[in-house]
Amino acid sequence: LLQCMDDVTSWRDADSAALRQNTTSNNESSKEEKSSRVVIFGATNTPWMIDKAFLRPGRFDQVVHVGLPNLKERESILRVHVSRMKIQHNVGGVVASNHEDCFYSSSSLSSSLSLSSSAVAASRKANVDKICKRMAKECDGFSGADIAALCRASAIRCLREKKNGEKEKKKKNDNINEQLGYICERHFVEARMQDVNRSSNDELVKQISNWRP
Repeated sequence: LLQCMDDVTSWRDADSAALRQNTTSNNESSKEEKSSRVVIFGATNTPWMIDKAFLRPGRFDQVVHVGLPNLKERESILRVHVSRMKIQHNVGGVVASNHEDCFYSSSSLSSSLSLSSSAVAASRKANVDKICKRMAKECDGFSGADIAALCRASAIRCLREKKNGEKEKKKKNDNINEQLGYICERHFVEARMQDVNRSSNDELVKQISNWRP
């Protein structure tokens, strides 16, 4: 860590030298050199293991405790991840019973193709809202990294289901025209129950919140 801090000082000096070299004849009348300041942030979940020398004034002298996200914050974190995922929409007919609420039947797919994109987008947004609200309650004690892991696990479950579904349809010599590969609420629930648990415990959370430098 000491070596890294020395390197940061070298980077700052090199940056200042480059700044002086670049500001040449363009502004000869006003050669005001901008001061370069480096601010270092560090994060740990075991702050009591940090050497006290690093916590002296002028070093890492400001300590900010960032706790686990609350219900509203978990929902916001979920929205960041879920909004970028391929979430199913419920517009267009009856859902295929053999795939629960995740895939469309052949008949419903043909009708869904004629729907306006705005209706599909509205349905998808409603599903995103539903997933985020439910999983925010289900993920009490989860960190931001835990929530990201849950979203990845849900996507992996969907991909595996898609692969297995395509194989089954090929065996039956059936046309693959269902909407395979769309993530639904069920994938998140199953991933929460079977794949992902919180990475912290109540004792550790309490110990960190009570720690003082």
